[in-house]
Amino acid sequence: MVRAEPGRRIAMPALVSPLGVHMAWVIASALGAAILILGLYVTFATRYTATAQIAFDARRSAVQAAQIDDYLFAPDRIATIADRLHLVAPGGDDWLPARVGALARQRAVERLRKGFRVEQTDLTNVFLLRYSDGARRRVAPIADAFAAAIVRADALPPGGHARLIARATDPTAPDGSLILPIALVALGAAAAAGTALTLCETLQKGPRSPAAAEKALGLPVVAMIPAVRDVAAGARAALTEMPVTAPQSDYARGFRRLLAAHPSGRIIAVCSALAGEGKSTFAISLARTAALAGRRVALIDCDGRIRAASAALDVVGRPGLVQVMDEALPLDDALIADPRSPLMILAHSRDAAVKSFWSREAMAGLREVTQALARSFDLVVIDTPPLLALVEARDIASVADEALLIARWRRTPFGALRHARDILAAKSVRASLVLSFVRLAAPDREPIVPSAQRRRRPGHQLVLS
Repeated sequence: MVRAEPGRRIAMPALVSPLGVHMAWVIASALGAAILILGLYVTFATRYTATAQIAFDARRSAVQAAQIDDYLFAPDRIATIADRLHLVAPGGDDWLPARVGALARQRAVERLRKGFRVEQTDLTNVFLLRYSDGARRRVAPIADAFAAAIVRADALPPGGHARLIARATDPTAPDGSLILPIALVALGAAAAAGTALTLCETLQKGPRSPAAAEKALGLPVVAMIPAVRDVAAGARAALTEMPVTAPQSDYARGFRRLLAAHPSGRIIAVCSALAGEGKSTFAISLARTAALAGRRVALIDCDGRIRAASAALDVVGRPGLVQVMDEALPLDDALIADPRSPLMILAHSRDAAVKSFWSREAMAGLREVTQALARSFDLVVIDTPPLLALVEARDIASVADEALLIARWRRTPFGALRHARDILAAKSVRASLVLSFVRLAAPDREPIVPSAQRRRRPGHQLVLS
């Protein structure tokens, strides 16, 4: 087995960025903000304009735009136009609240005055009557109503009359440039994306990186085990097969990196603060990887409640640790060969009874079993119960030379990890941290051991790189 130089840590692959982790939330927030801002802009800020064109046949004098404006907005005349357009009719549409009386008419007139303007063209006595408003289908009828009022006039100008040259049509696009709404949508989407990313990172409870974990817990991070795409985190059987079926996968290379740099003890307890951290999957994968690398390895299932390792290796119901501790079966007869690797397995028990390790006699028996295995094997891996779920888990971990504390990347709360760390420290167990189910920024293709430290076995095959 190729090992790193003493005191020198193996380089780890880079993790995916926070943006990559929260990409779905960032995109959803940006799209939501963009749709909201666009909707508000269309509802409250967008204006449409319709234009009618009229011409005056004045025999003696030219008509001024101010004359048309004064004529149309005479109190009685503009009120007539508002009534003709049903702007103050009871039960009217949503363009103006349906209120009968002077107040409703006054508001209608103010809105007409705000949206109407007269523009004189380069031709004498030819005018454009424009009306602007936020309701696209209302502006053309109102512009035509103003034009009709002028055409019917008999006093403007004296001695002449007006005719309609072009009726107003419904506008097809809002007024002005699209630069402003596009800029508002872009700024709003960017702000929402940044806010979503910040909130997601703030709400993350677990370790985000090896540096953050080491700073918060004071434990060295000795490995990062990648999540496997298209394989669920709880698919224990599929993951534990990967060191055998996919030795060049990022998942399998993560365990070879760990074995190249760590651990140094002969008896290793694989622990976790909480259930569901991938502890049993890690223990089986680590043991198989070490066995495939040529080391003599034994795996002990000490988690009597779940017996996940025994279930994953299909040895549930076989005689195991409990029978050996009760001296009902010799240790050599209890060991089961793994059909997928040179690993030897010590199952928990052949029956459903849960063996308690709380008594001093039980702990002495467990220590005797592990010491006997350590004399015959290069590495003994113990799958323990979660430290915060079972009191005796701390006693089980105490029989090991060192413990690997499994923490799920970005998920396991720091509070739980600190408690687990303190439990191991109270039992004088040397602990290191492993981040599980991490997402790498790129596939792991770097040599596991630097070239200066690599050596070849007979047959010219590199051991770990």
